[in-house]
Amino acid sequence: RPPRSTRKESSAASDVYKRQQQNQFLSFLEKAKTMNLTKNNISSMVGSILQFRLGDCFLFIVAHNQRHIEQAKNIQKQFPHS
Repeated sequence: RPPRSTRKESSAASDVYKRQQQNQFLSFLEKAKTMNLTKNNISSMVGSILQFRLGDCFLFIVAHNQRHIEQAKNIQKQFPHS
């Protein structure tokens, strides 16, 4: 197990990274305000054969993050505060 100071530094770096991801996502949402979310497509990382509507991509990201939050809540229930 790493020393406490290392864990705190790692947690702080993780928080900065998460904040950057959140800000980037909010920036994408802001730019998308003027776009047609059903007509604009995004190609998959796999290739241009697989494309997704921009609005569906945003919905997927939000649902994916909500799933992670629910998973974390379920884990918290397994370890009640003492």
